[in-house]
Amino acid sequence: MERDRTAGRAGAEQRTRAQRGGEFSPRAGPPGRETTAAETNVRRGWGSRIRVNRFGMFTNDLVRVFAEVGVFTLPVLVALPLVAVEGPLSVFQAWLAATALLVFLGTLVRCGWVPPLLTDAPGWVRLKPTLLVLRALYFNLVLLVGIGGALAVAAVTGVAGAGLGWAVVAGSLGALLFPRVTDEWMVRVA
Repeated sequence: MERDRTAGRAGAEQRTRAQRGGEFSPRAGPPGRETTAAETNVRRGWGSRIRVNRFGMFTNDLVRVFAEVGVFTLPVLVALPLVAVEGPLSVFQAWLAATALLVFLGTLVRCGWVPPLLTDAPGWVRLKPTLLVLRALYFNLVLLVGIGGALAVAAVTGVAGAGLGWAVVAGSLGALLFPRVTDEWMVRVA
């Protein structure tokens, strides 16, 4: 069913793309978001677009999200050896749990298999220059909250599993809330 693209356009020029929702844009969806990657199995590979199966989608998106998180969280990674903590949980274990869940759930959101929280639009965040600073701040903050909270919970309870649980929850919420944080960032920046 073809819908009329001219209907409802009155006043669209006065509103920002974030307010319009991007429905008249060739890149439909909120600005800064990759909704098409979540809705199709077409991925970019070595300069061309290719159709992949579900395993191909997962591995392609896993590498993409892992590279994002890995590059932008280098400050936290470099600081890990400088932190000396005595307790049932090591800094590395807390970092690994938070990072693994951040990457894994980010991959599932980018594939479109898990919806992000507090937003109706599916998909992960587009790699745009305006979003590089947000990624660096947000990912490092998520890891610091995950690591610091995990170490504190493990020290108070004396149980390493409780601290790992904190890191897992922090990494999971960080991944699921990142698209919503991006939507808010784009409304204020764009």
